[in-house]
Amino acid sequence: MAREWGPTVRRLLVAVIAAFAMVFGSAVPAAFATSPLTATGIVTDATGTLSSGDVDRIEEAVDALRAEDGVTMHLVVVNEFANPSDGFEWATKFAERNQFVSTDIVMYVGLASLEAGLNVARDLELTNADIDEIQNRDMIPRLNDGDLAGAAVATADGLRTTLGDVGTDADEAEAPAGSTGGGSISGFLVILGLIGLIVVGLIVYFIVKRARDNARRKAEEAEKRQSIEALITQASAQLVQTDDLVKTAEQDAAFAEAEFGAEAAAPFRNAIEVAKQRTRHAFELQAKLLDHIPDSDNDRSAWSSEILTLTEQARDELAAQAQRFEELRAMERDAPKLLERVTDDAEALKARLDSSGAALDALRDRYAPQALAAVDDSIEQADALVQLAIGEAQEAGELLRAGKSGLAAVDIGDAQEALAQGAQLLDAIERTRHDLENATASIRAEIDDLKAAANQLQMIDVGDAMDTRNRTEIAAAMQVAATAQREGDNPRDPLATLEVLREAGAKLDDALRETSDEHARLEGVRRRLERAIPQATAQVRSLSDYIQTHRGALSATPRTRLSQAESELSRANRLTVDDPDAALAAVNQSIKLSSNGTQIASGEVGRARENAFAGYGGAGYGDNGYGGGAYHGRRSYGSGSSMGDAVIGGIIGGLISGGGRSGGSSGFGGSSFRGGGGGFRSSGGFRGGGGGGFRSSGGFRGGGGGRR
Repeated sequence: MAREWGPTVRRLLVAVIAAFAMVFGSAVPAAFATSPLTATGIVTDATGTLSSGDVDRIEEAVDALRAEDGVTMHLVVVNEFANPSDGFEWATKFAERNQFVSTDIVMYVGLASLEAGLNVARDLELTNADIDEIQNRDMIPRLNDGDLAGAAVATADGLRTTLGDVGTDADEAEAPAGSTGGGSISGFLVILGLIGLIVVGLIVYFIVKRARDNARRKAEEAEKRQSIEALITQASAQLVQTDDLVKTAEQDAAFAEAEFGAEAAAPFRNAIEVAKQRTRHAFELQAKLLDHIPDSDNDRSAWSSEILTLTEQARDELAAQAQRFEELRAMERDAPKLLERVTDDAEALKARLDSSGAALDALRDRYAPQALAAVDDSIEQADALVQLAIGEAQEAGELLRAGKSGLAAVDIGDAQEALAQGAQLLDAIERTRHDLENATASIRAEIDDLKAAANQLQMIDVGDAMDTRNRTEIAAAMQVAATAQREGDNPRDPLATLEVLREAGAKLDDALRETSDEHARLEGVRRRLERAIPQATAQVRSLSDYIQTHRGALSATPRTRLSQAESELSRANRLTVDDPDAALAAVNQSIKLSSNGTQIASGEVGRARENAFAGYGGAGYGDNGYGGGAYHGRRSYGSGSSMGDAVIGGIIGGLISGGGRSGGSSGFGGSSFRGGGGGFRSSGGFRGGGGGGFRSSGGFRGGGGGRR
């Protein structure tokens, strides 16, 4: 009597036979809805969801179930069930197609239809309650968590626990006592046959793998094409919306001009022209997408993305201008109260001028002019801005009495901006005093560190460890320290002195890096870094304040220096712990950039003020293009420099041209710039309330309870 094969042989045979059936006996399943198909093994995944590692885990759990209870669980995964569409009935057809027996259980999962369950033969020792418990405890929760492999493993383990250690595995039974030596011959033939089957199985495996790879590639290409088509549709819709928005904005600009004046509406009209240019370019790209010339997928994707970018920029520009007019409308509604407040604020700021002037005079007596470049003109400009605010407030009162509340709101906004800048100028004087005193205190510590580093280098043995360059650096550093010491406790330009000391310290540090104890060297670097970061922060803030209060006269260069200094300072803060050397280099660079930006800005303001005081004819200055008769017809208030300082500070029409206020709601003219409720929304996926997530389609059926 020939002996029966063990479980390993059986699995191999099943896998090989299933592979043959899959390649030669079944059609390729549909991309979405799938009819009952031929099993490809313990796991039949028509969706490509499970990885090879997932399949190995599931097969291991099924092997344990079969070894203990003689029961095999088959997992089949599709997107949707078809012919029949009911998951339980589909699983029955699947079992019949694959000639499953009473010891086979089907776990079926429809990923798109969110339907899953167990289909169990009636004569298997499992009750309806057992099946329901396994589904609700082991299967459904894990599927709802997106863990398909975990659900299958847990379900197989649950079946093993429920069935218990009942019966024996027939595959493990010994051969009858009366078997003869013919078994060994039969075993040899079996092994020979297995080798042949393995070879055939490998061939089938590679054929199947190639077919799956081709199917996956085609699916990816189809998905990419669908994504591009969706992008094109979105770009086309947004282009139409933006074109409508531009037309609406032109009407809104006309209303704004009538309400607040042509000068106030000018930036809005400029934004509309820019938006028109962007929209025209977007339509040109749209035309390429619609013409008869075939385009590559890359071109279609790139053009659609550019259309979206252009239209978003146009919408943002128009919305920003619309928001400023919303602010003006809010000011118009509260104009009488705001006028009273701005008048009081002007008087309060005027009262500060004398004390702030005395403080600045004291600083001039102690420090060099270059140390005070950022605040040297603060009193004169603040005085001019106070006079401007008073004049704007007076004109706003006249306009209110004449019933022109819209124009009055513009003047009140200019007065508010003038006072804000004036206060900022006076505050900067006190901050500068504080920063210079801190810098003076830092000089003494920098001198001590410089001497310590020089002494440390001098203690190193003369020879290979000390080259000529090091000796030169030591001598230069000692000379820098001596010069700083001669200045005493009242250096004329402490910021410049600190910069020289730090440069010398950096050179000594490079020498020490190669010749001294690294831990001690880094301690010195960290001490200098702790002093340098606050100074860099103060200088960056000082340059930012200066640009804010003089922006109408400045080109892009000092603004660029500010951006660079801020970036270096941010980098220094990030590297302080992990790389103090790089952090110190970054903070020193930030100090240099902000110092350079202040020098450039001070020079530009001086030239602009000369032009402003000489009159408003000729070309404008700065990159804002002020001057050139742009404000023809507006009178100067108070001192003769009021209008010049207003232009230099970017005050005139400040609220309209982006003077820094925030608040209000976007959307000039009602709902022009508001969304219409579109956009993406979450549909809940496999979760959420309202019945979301996988459901079991097994359970109690016709009194049989989840059985076939």
